[in-house]
Amino acid sequence: MPKYKVSYKVLSQQGEEIKNLVKMLDGYNVRTSNISAKLGEGPLLATVRDNLTKLGAQLSESRAVLNTAGALLLKSVDGSA
Repeated sequence: MPKYKVSYKVLSQQGEEIKNLVKMLDGYNVRTSNISAKLGEGPLLATVRDNLTKLGAQLSESRAVLNTAGALLLKSVDGSA
């Protein structure tokens, strides 16, 4: 397995970028919930609401993946510093 030189400054910056992405996903999730709550009645709007709910679930899953990646990154930086 090849050895790589790792810049902990770069890893820390990537960790910050992951944090920002998580905040952005949270914002998108709030927006989709707000839009869904404002939709009226009707079959087409029910379909839109269902799609927004699915999108919210996908955003939550993406957030969970990013949280895990960030935690692993932080562990590697803290453990090697």
